Amino acid sequence: MRAHLVTETSLTVQLRGHAFHSLTGYIELNTNELYLISYFQNYRSLNLADIIKVGYGVRANFKHRVRAGKWLKRIHLATVPVK
Repeated sequence: MRAHLVTETSLTVQLRGHAFHSLTGYIELNTNELYLISYFQNYRSLNLADIIKVGYGVRANFKHRVRAGKWLKRIHLATVPVK
């Protein structure tokens, strides 16, 4: 297991009359402690683009009831890592 440092921003659109309650588009920046240590030890040969990973995707919130009794079920439809 690794400790990660993550930041995320998202935009949610509420839907009416659809199977989805809402759709959320997001983008996140992420790194872990191993990359950070390597960066600080080798800051002359590494730049931030070498240690920060970018991911983006869409989350769908469905209207149907799930077993746990919650009204919304969150599913990651797509997550594509980009460097």
